[in-house]
Amino acid sequence: MTMAWFALLIFGTGYASKWLQGPRSVRVIDRLTGTVLVGFGVKLALEPAH
Repeated sequence: MTMAWFALLIFGTGYASKWLQGPRSVRVIDRLTGTVLVGFGVKLALEPAH
């Protein structure tokens, strides 16, 4: 059972790696990361100073 689980993990990560390196996936990840960073910046800018 453990061998089957690890085999599934190995093949699954190989597939995910290929998918994540695709141009569309990279673009989506970059946009999402940028949005999160801008959101944190806006939150920090709007925080009252102590």
